[in-house]
Amino acid sequence: MNKQSSGNLAVNTIIVIVCCVAAIVTAAVFATYRFFKFYMLLADIPKKYVPIHLSDFTDKAYYEYIAENTKKCQMIYHESNKPKQPIEHDGLSNPIKEESIIPSSLVYEDVVRSVGDRARMINEVKFGSLSFRELITIHGNDGAKVVKIYEKLRFSNKAISQEEFVELLVEFVKLYR
Repeated sequence: MNKQSSGNLAVNTIIVIVCCVAAIVTAAVFATYRFFKFYMLLADIPKKYVPIHLSDFTDKAYYEYIAENTKKCQMIYHESNKPKQPIEHDGLSNPIKEESIIPSSLVYEDVVRSVGDRARMINEVKFGSLSFRELITIHGNDGAKVVKIYEKLRFSNKAISQEEFVELLVEFVKLYR
């Protein structure tokens, strides 16, 4: 190889390398532009986008299908949103019932426990050092009835119905009036 051909080879190599670098840089610029443009277009779409307009679809049948099912979903939602009648179960007062004298969403078990504590405090103040058995004897059948209802509700491990709860409160008020 002569001196001139090796110079041409070096120039040709540099030209090829520069062209490759230029092609890679150009491809990187175009790819970056496409990704940027793609994310900018996605940013214009709301996060929870639901196509609801006819112009969002290529076929009118898709639009009609989605519109029909959306109406069904709205109907089901409105029918199932509120119960048709108040839901009542033992252990808790009804949160919807307004004519009841019992506060809404009252946990009966907590009140029964409080009634027992209150009875203990009243007995200590009124009767001093009398035992619970002696207090029942003083009150007679009314005391035995309150104790029977209280023990049933407090220690039965069953949910307390509203009728049983009201009965306990009525008997307790009669006893300690």
